[in-house]
Amino acid sequence: HYLVYSDRQMCFPASISSMQCKTSPRNRFFSFRRNQGWLLCWLAVILCSSDFRVASLIAELSTLPSCAVDADCTEPGVQCIDQICINPMAVGGCLAQRMKPAGWTKIRVCNSEDDSAASDHDYCRQPNEGLEHMEIRIFAQNWEAAAFETWVLQIILSELLDIPATVETGTATGRLNFYDPAAQFVFGRANDYDAIRRANEYEDCRRVVQQEPSAGDDDEQYESCAHVILEVWANGHLHAIQELEEAGVIEPTTSLGSLAGEGWFIPKFTAERDPSLMTYLGIRGEKNRRKLAETFLRPTTWGDYCDLVSVDNCTTADDVASRAPLDEMERDRMFVRDLYIGHFRATEANNCTLHPTNCSGHIADYPCGWSSYVETQVYHLGIALKAVRYSYTQLKDLWEAANATKSNFVAQWWTPESLHHIFLGTDAELQKVALKPPTQTCLDSRVDETLRCEKEKWADAVANSDPNGACDESPQVIQKMVSAGLHPTLNDESIPVSLRSPAYEAIQRFKMTDLQFGKFSEYWLRGSSDTLEGKADPREAACRWAVENFDLINSFAPVSHPRVLDHTGGSVPFFYCALSLASLAAAMTIGALILTWHQRKKRVMVYAQPIFLWLLLAGVVLVSAGGIMTAVPTSDATCIVAAWMLSHGYTLLLVPLIVKVAAINRLMHAARKCRRVTLKRKRLLGAVFVIDLSVTIVLVAWTFLDPPLNAFQYETTDTMNARNETVIKVNSYCASEGRGWLVGLLTWNFILILVAGILAFDMRKVPSAFRETQTLVLMIYSHFVFAALRALTTFLSTSSQSGLNETDIRRFQSVIYSLDVIATICIYFVPKFIAADNASSANPLGSFTALFLPRLRERVASRNRPTILRDNGESADNTPSTANNNRNSVKSSAPSEGSSQDEPSSTQCCNHCGRPCNHCAESFARRSLLGALLDDGEPAFDSQMMESNTSGGATVDIDSGATSDTATRIEDGKQEVNESEPE
Repeated sequence: HYLVYSDRQMCFPASISSMQCKTSPRNRFFSFRRNQGWLLCWLAVILCSSDFRVASLIAELSTLPSCAVDADCTEPGVQCIDQICINPMAVGGCLAQRMKPAGWTKIRVCNSEDDSAASDHDYCRQPNEGLEHMEIRIFAQNWEAAAFETWVLQIILSELLDIPATVETGTATGRLNFYDPAAQFVFGRANDYDAIRRANEYEDCRRVVQQEPSAGDDDEQYESCAHVILEVWANGHLHAIQELEEAGVIEPTTSLGSLAGEGWFIPKFTAERDPSLMTYLGIRGEKNRRKLAETFLRPTTWGDYCDLVSVDNCTTADDVASRAPLDEMERDRMFVRDLYIGHFRATEANNCTLHPTNCSGHIADYPCGWSSYVETQVYHLGIALKAVRYSYTQLKDLWEAANATKSNFVAQWWTPESLHHIFLGTDAELQKVALKPPTQTCLDSRVDETLRCEKEKWADAVANSDPNGACDESPQVIQKMVSAGLHPTLNDESIPVSLRSPAYEAIQRFKMTDLQFGKFSEYWLRGSSDTLEGKADPREAACRWAVENFDLINSFAPVSHPRVLDHTGGSVPFFYCALSLASLAAAMTIGALILTWHQRKKRVMVYAQPIFLWLLLAGVVLVSAGGIMTAVPTSDATCIVAAWMLSHGYTLLLVPLIVKVAAINRLMHAARKCRRVTLKRKRLLGAVFVIDLSVTIVLVAWTFLDPPLNAFQYETTDTMNARNETVIKVNSYCASEGRGWLVGLLTWNFILILVAGILAFDMRKVPSAFRETQTLVLMIYSHFVFAALRALTTFLSTSSQSGLNETDIRRFQSVIYSLDVIATICIYFVPKFIAADNASSANPLGSFTALFLPRLRERVASRNRPTILRDNGESADNTPSTANNNRNSVKSSAPSEGSSQDEPSSTQCCNHCGRPCNHCAESFARRSLLGALLDDGEPAFDSQMMESNTSGGATVDIDSGATSDTATRIEDGKQEVNESEPE
């Protein structure tokens, strides 16, 4: 394949030390063949990917002759435009040139044969963004009807459907591109089935690599390529067509819409002179030999006339030739308007006096590349005519010469063809000679036409052919031949349906009848005049036909084509709604950060352990930023960054909660058993770090193996713009090739939510002064609801059957992220911001439920009212207290020898508080939580800390930020706890 393939510039490595660069399918390559190896190879790549241009056989704009007025342009078919002589159809296209007064403003799309400056001059344009369809190559055959059909299809593709289209002639020198700047009109080969084979192999004909030509063999080494042949005459190529179909090279041929016929034709004036010439019965046998020899004389080329007939070699003008031919091309012409009218003469082959048994008349036959059975017909039917092959140009000249000189003439010809329409109604009107009627036996008995170009083999084949094969041609339907690889290439599953090229469907819909072609012939050969002298340029005639039959050619365009992309996909109001909500969430997040910093010394903030609050806020910030990235238009960068932010954000939102709640539950379980538990802050934070690091590793793998990249959904609408282009809404979203990454991310979030929920449920046995079960449950429930909505939207987004707008789904996900952030701030942080900073607060926990549920607030206030102990042992309400005695008894008590600190006796527990042992465990837990504010590296909790440790601080290191206002500091720095009954 290729290394560089951009627009018209392609480079192909022929070997390690050889690089070939190409600028268009017609160009010869500028080849590097040296021993410099890869250095030279990559130098060629750099040259090809720049504006470097190689010598081209296509007419470049810079090589066209300059002009001031149209009269300065001497070549046919060109006009003076922008001070250069150029084909007007190359400047914008046929419809832009001829339908501008009717409001047509769109110019044609550029193709691979256009000069690089063509788009700069607005002679053509690049396809609509995102709709750069593969170029279609059409094989033109080498007769006028096929060329006209090719041009009409090229206009439909290039100007109506925005599909680049070029014309293949089968040779390096043939030129039939409708938009050729120099308006060249040069036929090439016919029925080049190798072109179809290469299109089936290469898919895109621009990939065909041409070999560097040797002198004089351009056409021999040229490799043709075409996706479609519009006019195939099946009768003469049945075997070849069947082989191509069986080999999978072409699709089964389909009808073009024209009924065709072939046979012998004579001018009307010849038939009027001798009506017996109208049937083979009137010309067969020896009795008609002399009549045929004397009727159908040999035509003479312009060069032969000057050499053999003219008395002075055409030095002076006569009634036949006005001058001598100037080159070999003119010498081979049979008719040139105003210069040579043609000449028919009797040669020795017509002299039946000298050659009574083998004299013959003349019949013109097709060139060897075409299918013809004239020689077998005259041989087996016994008709004294000698078939001579001519080129297509010479055959047309002979009909013109016969009409100009009123000479009798007979030739193998066909319909539909322009001369039928030109001579219709004149004395030169073509009349068909009736030969032996065709039968299926006759068609099956015909000689192999593929031998026609091998002279000796063909002569032997004719001599040994079956007489049953000498019949007339049967009428046939002209077929279209399409490469079998065209449809799979244009409709590849990797191409979104809305972006697929309509070229294949347009080719299948394309039809052309012989009457429609006849109108083109009239426009061309008669032009604006009623005589052949008014002959117009063929491209102008084709354009005129296309404009006058615009409704017809527009019907060949598939429904809803051409198209244009509109990148403002999704609902605009929904976009602003999602963006506004994301901005609100971001503003609330910033406010939470500011208030947390401002109130960092507040009692409820200190008790909540600020390091965990900052971790939670970091998660809120990341989710909020991810919500904004989800709301704005996507790109590869935003897709990856959003995935990282959301993954880390939800991890930091949930994991710190889980770690803290798990620590509290562990402490409470140990306290109930009077066991010693030591929890270090570094270990708690380390757990958060390890989990987040694991998420980072997964994200790195995701980013490198199958990153979430910008993807598009295309929605075909009923809206059309001013240029009659159907608007395709482009909805962008983020997607990886595999769905497992998104499913894994959601599963991870649900696992975190489940674990948090279980731990929150287990926290119900924690004393009411140190738990926020209702708040945590509400928060986890909120996360669960939003996670479920995210899972639903992810399923709808990845489901090919949902048919929903991907952009709106993504914006709905942004709304979910924003609401999740807002809910988290309202439930968890807002109560802490507005909680009173005093020991008698009715909302000592700084909790959502205690703040907003009055009855619960009253219960919490009544149960957590502090008791302040004085030095004399009396309480603040003058009630005697035994706390000091109990404390002193605990001080004096010590575990007995052999007892374990981890398993204190029930006596020790009861000596501490004077209550049953289970209540003693609650007291241990309270004291442990109250004494947990230690430096990093020190135990955060110790279930057996007594007075000696409780003096170290009074902060509870729990998720909810709960604080026990049931104890206050007294003069000696000690703390006491009011031992109220557990809930």
